[in-house]
Amino acid sequence: MKLINHGYNTISNIETSQTTINVFKSAASRTLGNFFKNNWRKLLIGLVITIVILIIFKTTLKRFIINRKKRFLKLRKDSLNNLIRGAQSQYFKENNISDMQYKTRLNKFEEMIRDINRQLPLLDEKISEIGYKKKIKTLKKSKRKKKRRAPSRLSYLLNLFR
Repeated sequence: MKLINHGYNTISNIETSQTTINVFKSAASRTLGNFFKNNWRKLLIGLVITIVILIIFKTTLKRFIINRKKRFLKLRKDSLNNLIRGAQSQYFKENNISDMQYKTRLNKFEEMIRDINRQLPLLDEKISEIGYKKKIKTLKKSKRKKKRRAPSRLSYLLNLFR
């Protein structure tokens, strides 16, 4: 009899928790839905403004991201050089590490530095391409302005009667 009562109590507790979860889920979805219904104009305006700002500052953002990558790579290169110095001092001055361990560390660090040295010129090239594209756009705009316009109808008629 105790087991049956315990089983009924367990089932009722599970049903209660399930009901609570369902009520919370429906309230949250209603609240979220109401939020989007009430603020859709503000959200749309914010999204449009964000897109316009991103379009306007696209090249500046690209340049910023590339410069940040360059700074990170240079910092990493400096820290690798410091690790090489530390390994050299441990090997030559303190004799704490073995020959094989020193050579392994040195080879790994040098390989990482070579990889960084390959990446840095590529990032410089990307920055110069961004500047080059900007110069091309300004040149195209200035060429459009320099093009001679077709004469207007009024000037055409005035030239006929001269």
